[in-house]
Amino acid sequence: MIYYLITLAVTISLVGLLIALRSRRHKRLFTPSNLIGSSAIVDKPLAPEGSVIVRGEVWLARSSDGSSIPGKTRVTIVGVQSHFLLAK
Repeated sequence: MIYYLITLAVTISLVGLLIALRSRRHKRLFTPSNLIGSSAIVDKPLAPEGSVIVRGEVWLARSSDGSSIPGKTRVTIVGVQSHFLLAK
């Protein structure tokens, strides 16, 4: 019985560790430069700065030409400037 509990505890620990490692690796894929060309939805209006939702994550964004873009508008990420995604 004790061997069963030890095996179960080790298995649960290893599964948890595997999930944590996979989630960390997954986060690295979504750097700002990798998002160029992606479709996004405006979360907070870009006037000219606000936020967008890209691939399920909220990012700070700025309209590429300085114009205002209302919320819930579909935009395309066209670049990166400082810590902002540029949306058009």
